[in-house]
Amino acid sequence: MAFRKLKRMGSVAHGALLGNDSEVPYQKPRKFPAWKVSVFYGIGVAAFVLATNIVVLAWAKATLPLDNGIAIAYTSSCKTSRSVTVWVDLAINILSTLLLAASNNCAQILSSPTRADIARAHGRMKWLDIGVPSVRNLRIIPVWRSSLWILLFASSIPLHLMYNSSIFSSRQSHNYNAFVVTEDFPNIDISHASGWISGPILQTAKLQRNFSGLVRMSNAECLRSYTQSQFLTDWHNLLIITNAKLPSGNAIANTYSGNWTTTSGAPDWPCAGFKTTIDAFRFEPEQHFLADSFGVSSMFGLVNKTLDSARTELTACDVSNLINNGPSWTLALASHYNVTGRLKAAEVQYCLAEAADRSCSILINTTLVWVVILCNAIKILCMVTTTCIRDFVPLVNIGDAIESFLTQPEQDTARLGPISASDAWKGRPAHRKHVEITRTVRVGRSRANVASRARWTVCIIICIALVVIGLGLVISGSDEKRVWTFATFNPNNLVRFSLELSVTANVILANAPQLAISFAYIFYNNIMTCMVMAGEFAKFAYRRKPLRVSRPKGQQRSTFWLSLPYKYSVPMLSASALLHWLVARSLFFVQIEVRDPHGDPVASAENTGNDDYSAGFTGCAYSPGAALAALALWIAFITTLIFYSVKRLHPGIPVAASCSRALSAASHCPRTDMDAATLPLQYGIFAEEDDGTLYEKVGFSSGSVEPHNRCLPYYQYRSGPQRSKAVTETHLLSRYSGRDEHMGRWIAPSDQSQLLNPQQSARYTSARRELEEDFRQRLGPYGGSSQASSVQIQDEVELMPIYSPLAEGSGQNNAYPLNHFVIVNGQRVFNYR
Repeated sequence: MAFRKLKRMGSVAHGALLGNDSEVPYQKPRKFPAWKVSVFYGIGVAAFVLATNIVVLAWAKATLPLDNGIAIAYTSSCKTSRSVTVWVDLAINILSTLLLAASNNCAQILSSPTRADIARAHGRMKWLDIGVPSVRNLRIIPVWRSSLWILLFASSIPLHLMYNSSIFSSRQSHNYNAFVVTEDFPNIDISHASGWISGPILQTAKLQRNFSGLVRMSNAECLRSYTQSQFLTDWHNLLIITNAKLPSGNAIANTYSGNWTTTSGAPDWPCAGFKTTIDAFRFEPEQHFLADSFGVSSMFGLVNKTLDSARTELTACDVSNLINNGPSWTLALASHYNVTGRLKAAEVQYCLAEAADRSCSILINTTLVWVVILCNAIKILCMVTTTCIRDFVPLVNIGDAIESFLTQPEQDTARLGPISASDAWKGRPAHRKHVEITRTVRVGRSRANVASRARWTVCIIICIALVVIGLGLVISGSDEKRVWTFATFNPNNLVRFSLELSVTANVILANAPQLAISFAYIFYNNIMTCMVMAGEFAKFAYRRKPLRVSRPKGQQRSTFWLSLPYKYSVPMLSASALLHWLVARSLFFVQIEVRDPHGDPVASAENTGNDDYSAGFTGCAYSPGAALAALALWIAFITTLIFYSVKRLHPGIPVAASCSRALSAASHCPRTDMDAATLPLQYGIFAEEDDGTLYEKVGFSSGSVEPHNRCLPYYQYRSGPQRSKAVTETHLLSRYSGRDEHMGRWIAPSDQSQLLNPQQSARYTSARRELEEDFRQRLGPYGGSSQASSVQIQDEVELMPIYSPLAEGSGQNNAYPLNHFVIVNGQRVFNYR
């Protein structure tokens, strides 16, 4: 709610709670109130998002092949597909942010109280929120409004959990065979190879004769490319060239399958050296080789009673050491398939790798799109219903509330005097006072005190949880096996346990942070709105401004937002969309399509994991770079909130925040100021005559006011016509409990004879001095001022309010009460609570 002029004729509306000065032209009445216009805009945004989703769904069903509700929308190189996926995700997050902003706008309007709701709440000694999203109001507002609010809220949850995963990417993972061959392999005719090589392996081996299509790698490059991930996406079958000496005509010494891994998830074939093979298997010459004992050729399997434990010992293989010692990489081989003698060492010279088909696909989950469309339609229905209800006049901002209370003042709050939101939150009554206070330095309360402790607590808990999650993703990216990526998929960054989950579970896992961020943003926006409203409300104390209301009259102003002006709401929405996109690229849903060594799809039954798709499996992957960017942006969110919360408010007006009772108590004006609500207003002390006596009051006025920098008597109002009467009659001590200040204990009414009376002049004078000194200590000096406050107390004083707006601006913790004790007819009394 910044102070900006409303420029007509094509310019945007002003961003102020109030106008800019008193010389404001009268506003032409609008056909619709501003809140209804904002809902119309929201309906337009929601309809655009709905139309976009319907077009995507219709295109997928009409033109794309479907397999269990999954449509392949685009297939290209992985580099191109990654770029398309990033932009598609950005578009989804922009659309979802706009849709959720429109939904939250309508939900806030539905929860905004009408004047009848406020009267009902105040009659129950409760208060309602005005100008901020509120849950507490749902207990008071009519059922139809609370039902629409619940529908809007409930329809947002599936959007958060599913929208980002409705369009996702697919990547191929290649099973492969690794062939250990001799250096003369290119020149050997393998058409008559030994029979131990199966047909498919022999067929694959023949393909490797095409050396022109193979990529030569050093030992370290070979190990790094084939062992960094269990899922191979860039390479296919492999030739391992060794210096092995085989019988004439034999060129293939061994074959390994990339399907078999150690318990750590790395392939086991690089570990087929003497240390990890002979020692681990406790090799003995009389033992026999057993074909396929490890899913590979007979040249590798060993069988004895310790076979299972031997397989476990493969975890001892340190691939990183092999990479560092690449030039001395050796494999343990036998000279012939039926030899029962000892293994021989074969030194690896280099590798020849077959480049894989690096194509990726963008898929559309039509089932999730259906869910998104349904939630979208529910939101539009709720918005349309909101605009069609007659006789619904919500007080959507504090300008509406002040106008309503000035036009039809509440008699009960007129007797309270100016109270703060904290008084209403804690249920404190505001009694009467007649103490004059002047001070040289006045310090306002920080804006952090405006929002309730519950709002701050929930917001802080969610913020800390999100920071911890972000740090976890960033730290996990520092693992040497992980690949530092930004917003892209790498098989090394798969969330392993997600591969065993169903599609639905993976979708929820990938989008759970989105839901958490949305909840945090709701509380963040709520707190920011409270602080901005309090800042603009405080400006009434020193600037004369017209009210900003939903349906302007006279010199009132109108805007199409609720409580946050564009200079706050637009950056917050933009940053929110960016944050949601970064989070979507930090942890995202992927599908992995498995290909066999021949390049054919592998049926899902052959894979570990779930069988939701005809081939491959699903899981979640994360990007440490995107997680770091999201974490930095979220910390910037938190830092902005903290810096704004420490700013202090102008102390000349109670901190009403969004509290309806505090706003009602502050919104009183002179009886002769009939059109005050339509004119520029200022808060302060004004004089009003009653029965020939001139009294000073605190409230709003379109006329001249004195700054509210001193305490005044509070007044009662009789029922019927509004007339003021100063409370000067003696209050019976039986209505109060006394307190022996020196003994620190409560005094029952029967013991009030212990209290002072004017006849005990010496003790009475001493008590008067003690009281004045106590006030000086409580009220001054302020802000480092060395000059104490001046306190004057009459012999007969009225009961003082438990908390004064001046005391709240003291900057002291908990705003120490002014009326810790007072003197009534010479007796020292503690107010009854």
